[in-house]
Amino acid sequence: MESKSESKRINRDPYQGPIGYKALPYDPKGTRGEAIKSRNEYYSRILVAVFATMNIMWIAIAQYAGYFMGMERGHKNILNIAEFVLATPTLFSSVVGYFFVELGSV
Repeated sequence: MESKSESKRINRDPYQGPIGYKALPYDPKGTRGEAIKSRNEYYSRILVAVFATMNIMWIAIAQYAGYFMGMERGHKNILNIAEFVLATPTLFSSVVGYFFVELGSV
């Protein structure tokens, strides 16, 4: 027969403290390095997104001009494929950071 103290025992991860996570002292050098790394990663993602978006805009201008000048169907298809190829990395490079944060919270 179990006593009351044994039935109230909670199994915890040995790496976690009593507060539910492992508390670490503040290290400004480590924190700053992680912040710089994170900022550079986000900056490179936004550069890819801006570059591809600007090129998509130029292709849209070409399609708009071609609409009034009688662009051939083959040229229009090539521009549509180019827009798709440029839009795909734009979408995934912009969304990947938010997606993994939300996926981790589930």
